[in-house]
Amino acid sequence: MRYCHLRNLSLGGVRARAGADIALAEGTEITVDIPSRGTFSATVAWQGGPDLGLSFRDAPTRVFEQLADIAEALGLGRGEPAGSTA
Repeated sequence: MRYCHLRNLSLGGVRARAGADIALAEGTEITVDIPSRGTFSATVAWQGGPDLGLSFRDAPTRVFEQLADIAEALGLGRGEPAGSTA
């Protein structure tokens, strides 16, 4: 297990700062555990120094449901994420 700081969070993924001593290849599948929010499947999209770009493999609707209060605070609205059909 490795702890990191989440820098930017969206329905599509997260930018995380993990430290310079970690090296993950693009395409590596990992699990992101956000305390009191849930566990998300992700893929390493890029790495630059201590920063990682992670793309969620979970459906945006599931991510939205788990992060609804954060999404609302970011102005992403209530209910279904943009572009979804009910």
